[in-house]
Amino acid sequence: MHTDIKGKKILITGNTGFKGSWLTQVLLQKKCEIFGFSDNIPTNPSLFEVLSLEEKINQCWGNVNEPKNLRNFILKIKPDFIFHLAAQALVRKAFSKLRE
Repeated sequence: MHTDIKGKKILITGNTGFKGSWLTQVLLQKKCEIFGFSDNIPTNPSLFEVLSLEEKINQCWGNVNEPKNLRNFILKIKPDFIFHLAAQALVRKAFSKLRE
């Protein structure tokens, strides 16, 4: 079955990372309404910044480890789809956070 996603509201957590930025760009080309949720821009240089994505989407700055903010954002925008890409991709850094 083929589903047209044009005009759909899509929330992407971790949208400022490499994969999230590419997904945002692809979905913008499909004419989707994109909502991003991320706590920072993780790299310099950043694909998110190079593509000027913050100017093209509805960005909300927050941490997924604070679920109240994320929940409120989801309830406010009522997305059709959610792509959860927020993660700590660096294993050593993730382990050090566990010890804190």
